[in-house]
Amino acid sequence: MILNGTDLLFYYSTDSGSTWTALGHATSHSLSYSMGTRETSDKSSGTAKTIAPARTSFSGSADGLVTYVASCDYHTLLGFIKNRTMLKIASAQDSGGDPDSATVATGTNAYYTGDIYLTDVTKNAPDDDNVSYSCSFEGNGDLTGVDGTAT
Repeated sequence: MILNGTDLLFYYSTDSGSTWTALGHATSHSLSYSMGTRETSDKSSGTAKTIAPARTSFSGSADGLVTYVASCDYHTLLGFIKNRTMLKIASAQDSGGDPDSATVATGTNAYYTGDIYLTDVTKNAPDDDNVSYSCSFEGNGDLTGVDGTAT
């Protein structure tokens, strides 16, 4: 089954995953997982560079529309940065219903979770257009799959 991007949302939790809140009025998001490398070249390597795996990390970003009634919008995100709040984040299939009060569905709606710090939040207000926000985050630790294994 091919997923439609509309069906995936970022959710955050301030209580280690007991309750989840959808990132308000989201229009897009991305989640990136990467592995660093370390150079292992030595004099016998010749002209070819050799590498070995190093640490892994994850990061992401999201965009959404600014509203003053959403449970999570620009103002909420700005507060998380100012207070240096570590959040748990989940990339999950929308469980349906009101996105301002949606909960992370478990079971068949596979998702990934991890602890994050927001590193950037920007409000955009173009002339005669929607006011929007964008935010970025970096993972603290590993990204974990719904089955509890590192992804």
